[in-house]
Amino acid sequence: MASDIHDKLSTDSCSTKATHEGCDSMIMETFQTTENDHHVDGNVSNHSDWKFFDVKWKRHFLNEFGERCLSFQATDGEKFQLKDDTPLNKARNWQEVPSGIGENLCVLINNFHDELKNKRQEKIKMAEENIPPPFFLSSDDVDLMNENWMKILEKITKELGSIVMACPFGSRRYNLHTPTSDMDMFLVYQAKTEDILGFNPPKQTLKSNDAESCDFTIHEIFRFGELLMSGDHRCVETLFIADETLVHTSPAFKHLQQNRSLFVNRNCLEKYLRDACGSKGTKQLYRWTDGHSPTEVLTDRMSKLAYIIIRLLQNAVDIIKGGPIIVYRLDESTEKEMLMKIRHGALTIGETLDEINRLLSIINDNKADVPDNTKDVTAFLENWLIQLRREQF
Repeated sequence: MASDIHDKLSTDSCSTKATHEGCDSMIMETFQTTENDHHVDGNVSNHSDWKFFDVKWKRHFLNEFGERCLSFQATDGEKFQLKDDTPLNKARNWQEVPSGIGENLCVLINNFHDELKNKRQEKIKMAEENIPPPFFLSSDDVDLMNENWMKILEKITKELGSIVMACPFGSRRYNLHTPTSDMDMFLVYQAKTEDILGFNPPKQTLKSNDAESCDFTIHEIFRFGELLMSGDHRCVETLFIADETLVHTSPAFKHLQQNRSLFVNRNCLEKYLRDACGSKGTKQLYRWTDGHSPTEVLTDRMSKLAYIIIRLLQNAVDIIKGGPIIVYRLDESTEKEMLMKIRHGALTIGETLDEINRLLSIINDNKADVPDNTKDVTAFLENWLIQLRREQF
């Protein structure tokens, strides 16, 4: 109760702001039908038993557990029988609940709340215990990048198999990094034959977790081949990466590079477009810029998103032109100049959207001409994979 009992119906304490404070200020006004005959302008006639008071509802569950509540059976039985023999779980809003039953109900609610909290803690604990130990503990010191590369290459060779390719990921792959940019690692390996044929086959993909200071992605050649076949642009780009950017290569990877024109296809184009124009791409950017003036400068989060969108669309245009996919942006290129302007927040919203629309126009006018050579890509990759397996059999 948030007020004394009074005879007059009050609406002063109802506030829509109360929901932001974890409680609602509401008025007890759930009287019905015949009782309404006793009310005139919010006043109660002398022969009415209705009284009024303000109520502030305490939210035990809503903020933490949604709309979860006690089960129907929890308030069944003689212990929760009202004066008119109605069980509490079938009572109406206007029915009076004796103080003893109310106290029992409060105990049930508190116990149920504690039970939900305990279950949540147990779930968190189990999740933490199931987190695998870090595959690779790296240094987050930018000056020790070469040392990190040597360590992870050595660990993969020792524990997983032979390395097919290793290269940076993220901004360093595209020559768009700053001196403080992280080193994200992308590696492909070939599992040992006995591991492939035995009872403990290797994981097809390993990724860094929160316990590791360096981001890395490691694919076995089977998974890498699957991703290439599907047109995954992050994998296709490795075939076009600048030689000076490669940390490690092999004859098997060079054979892929020699046939990289096969992967400039419709699957890869569609992947670029899905990432650039999906719910986390242009759709998100349009939501963020809606209502802003075109002359406003991009905010930090707008800049970060626009930078990714335009980089993806630039490479999509490379596919439209028949390749090659320009991964490493040269310092003097207009593509890099545009991206760095966006990254540093030097463009307005209007200029950024104009550039996006320009690139999309080029793509939409020419995408029908991009080849769909899925069968050729599948046949090539299958031969490549079988040959590598056979060599280590």
